[in-house]
Amino acid sequence: MQIFESGALVLAIVILIAFQVKHFLADFVLQNKYMLKKVARTDWFLPLISHSAVHALGTFIVLVYFIGVNAIYFALVDFAVHTGIDAWKARMTEQNVFRKAFWVALGLDQLAHQLTYIAMAFIAIVVL
Repeated sequence: MQIFESGALVLAIVILIAFQVKHFLADFVLQNKYMLKKVARTDWFLPLISHSAVHALGTFIVLVYFIGVNAIYFALVDFAVHTGIDAWKARMTEQNVFRKAFWVALGLDQLAHQLTYIAMAFIAIVVL
C-alpha cells in the first residue's frame, strides 16, 4: 500500500498523534511515585515493569480500533522496547539533572520512543 493512497497518510498522522498523547499520559500524567522508583539503584525492576505496562496498555488502546486484536503484538513490543530504553536511561544518568549526560540520555530516550512509534504506525498501516 502506498502511503499516499486511500487516506493512508491521514491514518498514519492520526495514529502518530494518538501515540504522542499516549506517551504524554503514560510518561507524565499516569506515572506515580511507585513507578518513579524505576530509577533507584535497587528494587527498580518492578516499578519499571509497571510503568512499561501502562505504555503497553496505551499502545493497545491506540491500535485496537485500527487493527483489532493484533494490537496485542504491538503492545508487547512496546512493553519490551520501553522497558529496555527506560532501563538504559536510568542506569546511564543517575538521574542528576545538573549533568549534561542526563539531558543527552533523556533526549535519546525520547527519540528512541518516537522512532518506535513511527515504526509501529508504519507496520500497523501495512498490516491493515
